[in-house]
Amino acid sequence: MTVERAKPESLTNSASARGSSFPVRTSSIFLSKKSRYTPRKKPRPIKIYFCLNYATGWRALGSFIPGQKLTITRPQANSPHILEKLVGYKDLVQCRVFPERSSELAWVADQTSANIQKDELAPEEILVISLDYNNSRTDLWKLKQILSERKIEAIRPGYDTPSDVFQQKGSVTLTNIFPAKGNEASIVYIVGFEQVGTNPRLIVQERNQAFTAMTRTRGWCMLTGIGRTAEILFKEVEKVLEDPEKITFTVPDPKTIQRNLDSLEYERRRNRIKKANDLANELRRLLAEIDDPEERKKIMERLKMAS
Repeated sequence: MTVERAKPESLTNSASARGSSFPVRTSSIFLSKKSRYTPRKKPRPIKIYFCLNYATGWRALGSFIPGQKLTITRPQANSPHILEKLVGYKDLVQCRVFPERSSELAWVADQTSANIQKDELAPEEILVISLDYNNSRTDLWKLKQILSERKIEAIRPGYDTPSDVFQQKGSVTLTNIFPAKGNEASIVYIVGFEQVGTNPRLIVQERNQAFTAMTRTRGWCMLTGIGRTAEILFKEVEKVLEDPEKITFTVPDPKTIQRNLDSLEYERRRNRIKKANDLANELRRLLAEIDDPEERKKIMERLKMAS
């Protein structure tokens, strides 16, 4: 991988601006939590780290100025994939926008049927992931019904099979992002892509989930969504596909990153509190159904001891 950095006029002589590029092999980068940007007349350089693999761990890529343009290039030798040469990136990653969820699910079912019947792909090599977490259970159940009408078997891990059974011979797998982690398939359909970025407080988490879903594929990845939001997101994806081995971005301000992380932690805390309140209300209802006062008293004492 090669990293090229722009030279701000006011920082031409600084250590962070010297040199135009240097070779690096990497798969991902992140900003050091130790780096803190304090407003000054001249921006303070921050360190960016990269990780080649879990064995080598994280290494410093260099120091960069917030607001500086940074271009990272990945040589094909670093991650060779024969399919990229045979069919090209734009065939491997495809995007499709629909007016509503029903037409989106019907299209996925049609494509899945073609994959099995025309492409002769084994059903267990097809994975459908829903990013619409709140409605994934309903959407995937509807998709399973549509597939059943086409004589295609499908499973939902944790519902139709034990939670530890993710793939089953002769069946397409339908799931949300969480059971999908650590699993792969030859073709992955990702529905509900418009959910990425709908909540500004969860933009980091939602983009991470989209990345996780897209990397579940060993071959083809089909992105689908509804409405204007999906259309905007897919334009971003298509822009990346124009030159997938190179990415240019602006080095972010650590304060902005910290605000996003704080918002994410706040949302997680709020969800934990809501879940605890829901459980408490459910427990209160169940206790009210117990006729034996002594048994109810014992349960209450056990709860006090646990807290």
